[in-house]
Amino acid sequence: MNWRCLLLLISTAVVGLSVVQADSSNETDTGVENPYFSGCLHQTVTGKKYGAKKRVCNSNDPDWALGKYCQLPDPQLDYLEIRLNTGNWDSFVAETWILQIILSEILGVPTTVDSGAPMERRSLYELDDVIDQDATVVRDHTAESANQPNCDCRFATENGVQCGHYMGEVWNDDLALTQSLIHEKKLESPQSMGMLGKESWMVTKFTTEMDPTLGTYHGFVGEKNRRKLAETFLRPTTWQQYCEEESPNNCSTPDKTAQRPPHNATEHSRMFFPGEYQGYFRNTTLNDCDTYPTNCTGHAANYPCGWTSRMEASIYHLEMGLDCNNPNGQPMPYAYQQLVDMWEAANATKSNLLMMWWTPTQEYSQFLGHDAEMQRITLKPATQACIREQPIDECSPNLTERVGGADGACDNAARPLQKILSGCLYDAIHAPSIPLALQSPAYETLRRFQITDTQMDEIFRIWQSSSSPRKAVCEWASTNLDYLQSNIPLSYPRVTMEEPHSKFGYALTGIGVLTALLVLWASFQVHQNRSKPSIRFAQTSFLWLILSGSFLVAVGAVLTGLPVTDAGCTSQIWFIHLGYTLALVPMCIKVAAINTLSNAASKMRRVKIPRSQLFGAVAVISALCGVYLLVWSVLDPPQREGQYSLLSETNTDTDLVEHVVGVAFYCSGNSNVWQYVAVGWNAVLLLCASVLAFQNRNTLQAFNESRTLAILIYSNFVFVVLRCITYLLSGHLNGTTLDHMRSMIYSLDTAATVIIYFVPKFWRKTTERDLLHLSSDANSVGSGISRISGLGRNISGLEGTTIATVASTKLHSHNSRAASSPWTPSQANQDHEEPHEVSHESNGEDTGEERMSVTLLLCPSCKQNWKRDD
Repeated sequence: MNWRCLLLLISTAVVGLSVVQADSSNETDTGVENPYFSGCLHQTVTGKKYGAKKRVCNSNDPDWALGKYCQLPDPQLDYLEIRLNTGNWDSFVAETWILQIILSEILGVPTTVDSGAPMERRSLYELDDVIDQDATVVRDHTAESANQPNCDCRFATENGVQCGHYMGEVWNDDLALTQSLIHEKKLESPQSMGMLGKESWMVTKFTTEMDPTLGTYHGFVGEKNRRKLAETFLRPTTWQQYCEEESPNNCSTPDKTAQRPPHNATEHSRMFFPGEYQGYFRNTTLNDCDTYPTNCTGHAANYPCGWTSRMEASIYHLEMGLDCNNPNGQPMPYAYQQLVDMWEAANATKSNLLMMWWTPTQEYSQFLGHDAEMQRITLKPATQACIREQPIDECSPNLTERVGGADGACDNAARPLQKILSGCLYDAIHAPSIPLALQSPAYETLRRFQITDTQMDEIFRIWQSSSSPRKAVCEWASTNLDYLQSNIPLSYPRVTMEEPHSKFGYALTGIGVLTALLVLWASFQVHQNRSKPSIRFAQTSFLWLILSGSFLVAVGAVLTGLPVTDAGCTSQIWFIHLGYTLALVPMCIKVAAINTLSNAASKMRRVKIPRSQLFGAVAVISALCGVYLLVWSVLDPPQREGQYSLLSETNTDTDLVEHVVGVAFYCSGNSNVWQYVAVGWNAVLLLCASVLAFQNRNTLQAFNESRTLAILIYSNFVFVVLRCITYLLSGHLNGTTLDHMRSMIYSLDTAATVIIYFVPKFWRKTTERDLLHLSSDANSVGSGISRISGLGRNISGLEGTTIATVASTKLHSHNSRAASSPWTPSQANQDHEEPHEVSHESNGEDTGEERMSVTLLLCPSCKQNWKRDD
């Protein structure tokens, strides 16, 4: 029973896993019917030059396509996603696809398409191999990008707003609207895109061969031509109309015109459907000149309502026997697809057709050389007066508004097709915050892009023989790579490559290590010579604090010279600034303590300075520094930032010439204020130490260190200024270079501290002559002082809870007056108060001579205040 359960569990798990795998496969592959979804050149070009690269992904790609069907954009280049506005006619779509190939597949710029409506599928990289042509774009969509943050149309998508950066093949140049948007800096001035656009009346070639008079407008004008036009140009019929009004059995039985009835609303309005409905032109009552000799008309197919056309104006003012409206006299709302179907139906049924059309188009190129070739009808030449007299509203129910004045009856002038760029695109790409090496090539590419009529005609000729429009455009692009490259700006495409850590950086790391070793050597020497007076006078505990801070700074210098990481950047500020605090604060406190002793000695007072007070101050200030560093690390931690530069070398991994952008990393935060505050804090400490050292300038050098401290403070101040200069140079010099400069400054500053302050203490030897110098003033005042027996008890200085005597002297007198006549400070007698304790330790009693010796040591200028009481 147990085995059966186990087998059942195993089989269930296997089946479940297979189902999950099947579902995952369906999730990733279902719906990808477009063979060029991963890129046009990737599918059509072989070799390393283009075939090895997939297109770059964009915001419209599903998550499962990332990496499999497209490559992720280079996060370091971080190009702005470009959105191309495209219309619903073939030439516009083909131009858009060519731009997508250049931008997404060669330059690595994410590119999407705005088709005028959210669900319109018109991108080269749609999942389905379809082209929706129901909606189109207007220049307001291109101007909308100026309203989006950073000119980024992805924000517009989130809000359901149509947006774009580029609109090509602009025909209807509404000067007033365009100039208004240009003035508002939402659009740039239109530029030529290389093609000439021409709107004309087109007639089937076999029609003009049958009646050459229909090749010019003269064959259409007047009552004499009414019957001819009515009998020549019959009314086209939709599939639904044919089945309901012409078919004897509602298309239930196939005939030569329709094989079946239409299945849906889309098929109902079709004028031609390959293999199912070949189209039908019928003679209606509107064509019946026998019944309506003065009102019969031939049919003329006009543009969809909303497109600019002068057809109805010419028909009306030149009194042609044609009609481009519905039976109610209103504009005939033909859709674009219906116009395309009409010509296919005319070719299939050899029916005469007169239609408003334009070039360049795929349909025009498709029928070149056929008997149904589109032949232009020569109309009245276009003049400036005719152009100015354009109809007010060609969709208006009012005839007068639709046809305008009589001067408006003329041909449409050929015009250079233009392109319009968003007014914010240049500023978004060339923003000061974007390094020159990382600027996107999109703006220059869109400005450069041009295509000629002959190139477009060649695309359309491939189009008509290809299985899909996408295949036609991709085939043309793969055989015209030189043309694609001609639209690319100099020094593009670009790839990023991390530069190896410089040898100079490793050298600075070595200097930092040597500096750290120098600090450790100084620490060893302090420990070895801890009994020397020069070390004891300097206070051993404070020396350890200064050495600890110096060691932290040296470690920070090592980290600054190493390859950059996020953790290393944050660690640097802790080691550097906490180290400087530990090195400078004890120095200030020590000088302040000496200053306190000196002042007390001048007033003949004894003072107690507890150790907890001295070291507590160091701990509190260091803790405040730590809190500041913690806040800094949380709110704006220094991070690994890239410094980018365009190198002269090119990428040799592929045959495609790619220019290399070198990436060198350095530490940076969002604001330099944190650094300025930290360096300013160091400057404040140095200033305080300078003032206190100046106040102690008269204290004996054997006990005081004012001269050494002055040199040390001056040295530290110079390095603080140098550090400030490096922060002021941010944005002007390479960030990596500035990091190297700071590493050098930290190392030199620490080395200077050791050399100036510590090394002399190790080399100096305290002799009997030094001690003699310490007490010379006392010996000269007291008679009967026979000799100085040497160094007495330890000079504890600031190490204990009290200040010990600096020198313990044994005074030997040749007469009894030495013991009975003590020295008395005049100031103490004047104040009539007991002097405060200066922690005077001796082997004997606290004699006046000994007190004088300590006082003179701390305050040589007090000598004049001493008198002998005879």
